[in-house]
Amino acid sequence: GLVILAGAGFRVSTARGPSSKAHESIADNCDACHLPFKGLPNEKCLGCHKELRQFHASGPLTGDFNAFRVPHLHRDAAASRSVTIPAAFEAATTVAQRIESAFDTSPEPRVPCHNDMLNANFLVDGTRVWLLDWEYAGNNDRYFDLGNLSVNNGLDAGAREELLRAYFGSVTARRSARLE
Repeated sequence: GLVILAGAGFRVSTARGPSSKAHESIADNCDACHLPFKGLPNEKCLGCHKELRQFHASGPLTGDFNAFRVPHLHRDAAASRSVTIPAAFEAATTVAQRIESAFDTSPEPRVPCHNDMLNANFLVDGTRVWLLDWEYAGNNDRYFDLGNLSVNNGLDAGAREELLRAYFGSVTARRSARLE
């Protein structure tokens, strides 16, 4: 009885709500990734996404994606349809401009990027991870994909460091700063 209760409690403690499409195949098998009383080991999450570096190195795509301009295009499209733009948009724009300026002082080469690294865009079939929804794919700063991956998976500081190590082979202050 205790093992069953501990197992049920474990499932409840690791469940953060409904599983994303990417994690449906393991939704009832929490211990496929989570360790009882220890959480999610970084390598479990990072192991699924190691192919990202290979895609970034695959050669240029035909189009570009400017992460700093796309929100404005969406805002303009919404405004043209009489949608009220939230006041927070301007505050977010101010933050984005600071980030863009910082990135411009030490630019990275543009590489093929997915640009939409939401959890729902990963499909795990038990042997492979499939990346779906390529609508926003285009050449961009690789840190946009890495940052998307980090934020959308709630990676803590240690996991972000492991992500950089898995991707680049080492962690530097510059890489950490760009990911943050």
